[in-house]
This record gives sequence, structure tokens and C-alpha cells, in this order.
Amino acid sequence: MLPTFLVKQWSMVMKAIELVLYKLKDGIGETAFSEISTTTNNWLAQQPGFITRRHGIKDDGERVDYVEWESMEDAKAAGEKFMNAPELRPFIEATDMSSVTMRHFELVA
Repeated sequence: MLPTFLVKQWSMVMKAIELVLYKLKDGIGETAFSEISTTTNNWLAQQPGFITRRHGIKDDGERVDYVEWESMEDAKAAGEKFMNAPELRPFIEATDMSSVTMRHFELVA
């Protein structure tokens, strides 16, 4: 059990983790996706509360984006803008949307 003062401190400044699992559509190469991913990183970096984005890939092509935000509100606000941002159309069009799973977590340590 955490001391009360730590619980209060964390609840006031709770950061958020966003995990997105997805696959690319057939025919999207790594070079092309690398450029698309750079554009996505640049867009995210301009969003309020953005801390960092990390990207991983499994042998079967499944990918994960790990994004940290200053707050859950920042994460959700960026998510609402993401699908309508013109500069992110290439990312969205390269993604197999049926494979997308998104989860948000409060960062506790």
C-alpha cells in the first residue's frame, strides 16, 4: 500500500501510456513506412502533453506503438484529432484498421 501523500501526488500528475497494436496493409514496405512514421512522430510531438513514442515490430509483422502523455486527457484529445489530421492520412491508409487494438493506462511507476 502506498503512503497517502504519494497517492495524492500521483493522482494530481498522473501520466498516461497509450499502447496501439496493429498491422500494415499488404504491400507497404519498411522504407515507405519509416517515412510515414517520421511524419507521425512529428505530428505527435506538436500535440499538448506528448512525451515520447516508441515503435516495435514482431516477426509476424504485428506492430506496437508505445506513447507516453502528460495526462489521460492529453492522450484522448490527441486521439480525437488523429483520424482527421490530413498529414496522417498516409499512416491511416497504410494501416490494416481491422487489426488495430488501442489501450490506455495510467503510468504508476
